[in-house]
Amino acid sequence: MNIFIKEETLGQRIRAQRITLGMTQEELAEALYVEKSIISYYENDQKEMRVSGLAEIAKVLQTRLIAL
Repeated sequence: MNIFIKEETLGQRIRAQRITLGMTQEELAEALYVEKSIISYYENDQKEMRVSGLAEIAKVLQTRLIAL
């Protein structure tokens, strides 16, 4: 039995969920009270984020933050 796991970066997962919800980067930035460029940095894995920030993103994107 072959099991394939799709590997995604955190930024790719944020982008995918944002798009699934029909949100723009601008809308996500407004909901998080940050500039759009910050969202772009996150989605392109160019900026690390704090757990508290990640929890806020998860809330806005209607998903859960799961610790591994």
